[in-house]
Amino acid sequence: LATGSVLRRGGRFWMAYTGNWIGPRPAVGMAWSADLHHWQKLDANPVTAIDERIYTSKSRGRRRFPHWRDPFLFEVDGVAHQLVCATATEGATPAGTIGAARSRDFVHWELLPPLDVESFAEELECPQVVCASGRHYRVLSTPAGLRLSDHPAAPGEPGHMYAMVGEGPLGPFRVADPAPLFPAGVRERPYAGRIVEFAGRLVLLGTLWSDAGDRISDPVRVEATDTGLRVCA
Repeated sequence: LATGSVLRRGGRFWMAYTGNWIGPRPAVGMAWSADLHHWQKLDANPVTAIDERIYTSKSRGRRRFPHWRDPFLFEVDGVAHQLVCATATEGATPAGTIGAARSRDFVHWELLPPLDVESFAEELECPQVVCASGRHYRVLSTPAGLRLSDHPAAPGEPGHMYAMVGEGPLGPFRVADPAPLFPAGVRERPYAGRIVEFAGRLVLLGTLWSDAGDRISDPVRVEATDTGLRVCA
């Protein structure tokens, strides 16, 4: 199992999670809980997987495995949407995309075409939609060296988190500022984070990897601007 997300709806908590994340057949499963501690997987699993008519299992990037992972759940007008890191069937560049599906019951999912997202990197990991200050942001993580403009990454170099600005919760999304959320020189730079609202403020919680043991970061303050999201100084 790998990255996923949880959404509360109808008195239950619904979890979308990644299975077989590096293949050969990555897919998304669902589980539900009444208390966030005891979980029951759905008999209908997996609920979404690569459909070769819309998405491809043949990576065009440097990491040669299929991409269908990191589901993010959110609601638009009472309909649940699921977004994943994916690769579109069309396109000559190795740019990654955001796969999409929707459901009214979390069991039956309709696969949709990829979101309209500006070509930015070979993999758009851990997608999230953040609505703040009257704007819509697409938050994503990209492994080091996989931005389309990047040179090969140095050994041990961590990845970065970025934000695009959208016209609505489902896009289109464009890059207004290509700088990462965390500025250069930050001592601890979480990856694959989630941004949540707490006490009226946006904060980010992400993964910190180290030889001493991996952990979740302390909350990091985030501010919303007209060009994206930035970590507060």
